[in-house]
Amino acid sequence: MEVDARNGLEYWLSIDQSLRDSLFNLRTWNHLKVATENDLVWIRGCSLAEIESTKVLSLPSVERYYLKEAKLYLYGCRLPARVEPSLLWTPIQRGLKLNLPKQNFNYFGVNQAHTIEIIPSEKEYAIDATMVDLKALQSYVYSAPRIRLKPLHWTILNNKEALIVGTPLLPLQGADYYRIGCFLISGGWKLKFENMVNLYEAAMPDPANFWYLIKTDNKISKLNKGDFSPLNKGSVQQSLASINDILELLELDE
Repeated sequence: MEVDARNGLEYWLSIDQSLRDSLFNLRTWNHLKVATENDLVWIRGCSLAEIESTKVLSLPSVERYYLKEAKLYLYGCRLPARVEPSLLWTPIQRGLKLNLPKQNFNYFGVNQAHTIEIIPSEKEYAIDATMVDLKALQSYVYSAPRIRLKPLHWTILNNKEALIVGTPLLPLQGADYYRIGCFLISGGWKLKFENMVNLYEAAMPDPANFWYLIKTDNKISKLNKGDFSPLNKGSVQQSLASINDILELLELDE
């Protein structure tokens, strides 16, 4: 359990079971644990900064506690409120699985469920990433000034394409993407329900460490940010050499 190093205390919060959906923004703090007790949902493992954060303070009817010597104290109080309950704790991302709410088209008399998808848009978004042919990138990088590549990071997809993140964009033909939350969305498209982007992001596993790239066919690819390297001649040469080694091994196995 997370214990605040500054005062040795662990912070808890509770909220009514009927308000459970309001907790989904806390799923990004994957060190937290969740449990239920009658009509209450309990969260434990908060730090002092987290228990005082806007995320927590904005929760409806939330009660905040700190744990000391197996007793729970209301935050800011010196008298114990109750003995530490014996509960079955689950990691928050598993215990708070997201069921996306239904979009209610009352005027049609229809209750329609929806998934994460994108639709064409006339609105212009600032492009943050480009997917280009790997050979085209290789040719460009070998003659490009180092300063031109310095702000950019890249990774290889399917051994044929390169995804470059950052600006300014390179003068290469490719598919453009823009960032919104943890998503990379095809240029000229937008989320069908843009007002739900925070909820979508909270539903994705580990959004701090992954990009979720959405193509125009609405297929979502999960990309580890740790796989992106600074774009330079050396990283391209090394990556291409690794791909060639793998392809040679595959040919030997055939």
